[in-house]
Amino acid sequence: MTTFIDRQLTGPYGGHDWLYMQGPFSSAPLPSQGLQSPLTPRQQYRQGLAALDAYCSKTFAGRGFVQLNAEEQDKLIGGHGEERGEVRRPFGSTMLFNAIYGNTMEGYFRRPDLWRQTANMAGWNLVGFPRRPL
Repeated sequence: MTTFIDRQLTGPYGGHDWLYMQGPFSSAPLPSQGLQSPLTPRQQYRQGLAALDAYCSKTFAGRGFVQLNAEEQDKLIGGHGEERGEVRRPFGSTMLFNAIYGNTMEGYFRRPDLWRQTANMAGWNLVGFPRRPL
């Protein structure tokens, strides 16, 4: 999935090359309004990951996210999940969490013939979509 996201961010999607990126931006957009931010996806990842690493360094005695053990990483990320009802946003993680979650779902459930990492149709099989040639 990381290869999919990296390729998305380095391409037109990462810079929102085809979208109107001038304001005004709604602070409380409806789901049907799409992205409401002056930041491109590439900028969202860069700023969100930098904020995550700075938070970890401050909170975990100078250790960045990658230096944390798996349990610490899970606890940190798990506390940011909407599904648990325990959302803590010490470093403004909503933007980063939403971007990673959305891009992961896009990659996992995209058409298998367009992306070789999903060629085994794992996402489609998960939801019971019929296995047929495209």
